[in-house]
Amino acid sequence: MKRAHKFCWVAGSALTALLAFAWQNASAQAGNEPIVADHKAVVEFEHIPAQWLEAAKKLTLYYGGTSHGSQLLYGALALQRENPDHRIVVGRWELPESGSDAALRINYYTLEANGYWSTPEGLNATRAAARSGLYSHSMFSWCGEMSSNSQETVQRYLTALDELEAEFPKMRFIYMTGHAEYVDQWTGAELVRNNRMVRDYAIAHNKVLFDFYDIDTHDPGGKSYPNATDACTWCASWCSKHTAECTSIDVTEWPGECAHSHSLNCKMKAKAFWWMMARLAGWDGSSSTTSSADTVH
Repeated sequence: MKRAHKFCWVAGSALTALLAFAWQNASAQAGNEPIVADHKAVVEFEHIPAQWLEAAKKLTLYYGGTSHGSQLLYGALALQRENPDHRIVVGRWELPESGSDAALRINYYTLEANGYWSTPEGLNATRAAARSGLYSHSMFSWCGEMSSNSQETVQRYLTALDELEAEFPKMRFIYMTGHAEYVDQWTGAELVRNNRMVRDYAIAHNKVLFDFYDIDTHDPGGKSYPNATDACTWCASWCSKHTAECTSIDVTEWPGECAHSHSLNCKMKAKAFWWMMARLAGWDGSSSTTSSADTVH
């Protein structure tokens, strides 16, 4: 009888652990906790289990932005050259086919805010993408607007994405901060304030956030550079001391360059992007795997 009790206790513990694991993953997917891809995600990229990389490749992204938005795509293509397990396929104006090999598929639209969320026409275009059923996720990247946006404009952005999420609950919308700019006692207050508004809102309301600014202002070791710009003024110095991290990052495919910045910075953004997509695929953020994951999802 004691053995039976012990067996029931062990089985019950295993079931409890399984249910906790399932709840944690479901919480992230359902929006019951925030997912923030910042400079810490760059480091955690190395710990993404293979099964969650594969799961992320089943996702599709409707992505709008201009040259700054292409930075993470350039970096992702560089990562793919180093390791084909990180395969992405990028289309321009249409969702590409993955071909015979699994890949995370992205449709990149070159557009500004008025083509995505700030005008009725832009919102309707985003709604049309959501209604198509082709995409699991959507994201908009700022150019330099966050350095001058009013608080009212930032709030309109937050409200627009929140309403889109409510209208299309099967499609997760990813929030983003603006890129780094030179900051001193005369400039930069609006950028810091606006990015904080987005960050605070995303965390308080269990949103998904790609913290572009936070990645711009931290090196791979986690050191903060509060006065960094989008040009990544610290990158050259880092690469001179960590040459292995800065090799194999030349990409000939579109976009063909790390726009406005150093290629290491683009590569860091790509690592945070893969971490985020793995989380959105159901990964709980730990480096361990479990054989029950396939049954949970």
